Amino acid sequence: MTNPRALKPREEREAPIQKRILDALAMAGIWAIRINSGGVVARGGFFRGAPQGTPDICVLAPVPGWLEVKRKTGTARESQAAWHERAAREGVRVAI
Repeated sequence: MTNPRALKPREEREAPIQKRILDALAMAGIWAIRINSGGVVARGGFFRGAPQGTPDICVLAPVPGWLEVKRKTGTARESQAAWHERAAREGVRVAI
């Protein structure tokens, strides 16, 4: 008997989606960079990125703002929603 779960196509991870978005923005002449948030244990120590909840992509020009990348079924975590709410109060553009 086959495992029905094994027959489902695997949902694409966020990293390849982020890369395609960054490539498309660059092709359109839009300056954007990838931002790593949270922390990770790495060989030789601990790396701390931007605060948790910080969106994945920072668009610098021509119109500044932030992009949060999600898979088709993804939703914003609590820390991300809080970041987006603060950004909205401060007049900062954020899109998911």
